[in-house]
Amino acid sequence: MSSLPKGQRGEYFPPEFNTSKTIFKGVLAGIRIRILALVLLALLPALGLMLHLATEHRKQITTDVNRNTLRLSRFLAASLERDIQSARIFLSALSHSSEPTRSNRDDCPEFLTKLDIQAEIYDAVGVADSNGRVRCQIPAFAGPGRLESMPWFRMARASSGFSVGYDLGRDLINKATMDFGFPTLDSMGRTKAVYYCALDLEWMNRLADRLQLPPGAALTVTDRQGRTLVRYPNPELWVGKNYPDSPLSRILLKQNEGVMESAGLDGVVRLYAFSQVDGGDLSIRIGIPLSTAYAEADSAMLRNLIALALVGIVAMSAAWAAGHFMVVRQANRLAAAAKSLAAGNLETRTGMPHQSGEFGQLARAFDEMAESLEWREAQLRESESERSQTEGRFSEVVERSPDAILGVDSEFSLRYCNPGAERMFGWPRKDMEGMDLDRLQRDAGSAPRLAEALREEGRDRIRISLIRADGTPFQADVSISRGEQGGRKSYTLIVREPAT
Repeated sequence: MSSLPKGQRGEYFPPEFNTSKTIFKGVLAGIRIRILALVLLALLPALGLMLHLATEHRKQITTDVNRNTLRLSRFLAASLERDIQSARIFLSALSHSSEPTRSNRDDCPEFLTKLDIQAEIYDAVGVADSNGRVRCQIPAFAGPGRLESMPWFRMARASSGFSVGYDLGRDLINKATMDFGFPTLDSMGRTKAVYYCALDLEWMNRLADRLQLPPGAALTVTDRQGRTLVRYPNPELWVGKNYPDSPLSRILLKQNEGVMESAGLDGVVRLYAFSQVDGGDLSIRIGIPLSTAYAEADSAMLRNLIALALVGIVAMSAAWAAGHFMVVRQANRLAAAAKSLAAGNLETRTGMPHQSGEFGQLARAFDEMAESLEWREAQLRESESERSQTEGRFSEVVERSPDAILGVDSEFSLRYCNPGAERMFGWPRKDMEGMDLDRLQRDAGSAPRLAEALREEGRDRIRISLIRADGTPFQADVSISRGEQGGRKSYTLIVREPAT
């Protein structure tokens, strides 16, 4: 076996190994992309878990916001109910304290003049006769002095009981008020006077301000017809307006309290909690904008996504760098060595250590294959050399042989003849090569033909009559050797004249 010592073998090192190249060169390299894809696949469970936790967090926040907002709406509804009940008690006490006897509206009874309105929760207190004419009011009445057009007054007079209404036209005083009426009856059960008081609705706006509602939150109080009585913030834009066909108004007609997500009168989508006010035919709703309600959850989600993105970037960068040094470089060396081997350089070796890992095993297999190919090539060269020498000796023997040696193809045409054939038959070699085999025989009737002898597989020797170029016949012993060339039969004939 002929092979170079290991220390003299040509170990092939690709340019990527011999020079320091940027890690990120070749962004579209297949192995790198697949490594990054594996990193991304590894991050997908974390992303899914994060999204699940964010969804659960949002649900929990929604539950907390709805619960807290509903609790606040109940508190405000209870506050209004207490105010209504307080007004009932207050007016009942006024009606039993004394009876007004004078009809002059500027001459208030003593029990009214002694009231300190500034110290009370009411912004106006007064009494009117059964026809709605104001007898006395503290502070002074702002309108024409008659109440018969006000629904709460007509309700108190007709039902002979406590009534609640609203003065958004600022007739009693120069404020939008909630009005309460309590009638007194004569001995016949007819209304003879109606005591009333007015509560400034602005107090709820001040209360909402003190409650420090979140930015964008809205507090709205509406009556049964959907008319806005209180609105925080910006009451001047909404108080007095009626929206009976809004989704919230329709829900309020069916439920006493609840929570829902809906667009408000200003078009902002909010989480709403609403409660009914007993005795006042009112509804209170508090809405928190979704952006505010979910601000904490969205902020946490954004922080987690940023953290995951940073972790992903670090992981992908590390995978890119590690993949280059641990996978791509070795793969490039193997690929370059394979290309060199394919180009015919059988001395190519990977130059990689034969470790127990996959690349080490692959390098060992490649190097062993290259050594085997090199050894086989050396053997082949030796065999080729020996064959060439043998063929040379055979050609020399054929050329020097005194016998005629003929090469015949499957069509029984001469393809080769040696100098002995030229001397025996008398034709020049160039004329014999390509000649039909039958020309070497004279037509002798029933004498055996040389071509027929070649067709007989078991026949390898024959004595036959042949003819020279000058027409002289002679007897010859012919030895036949059969073979194949290119899948077709071929024959080698050795023609010898018998000794006389």
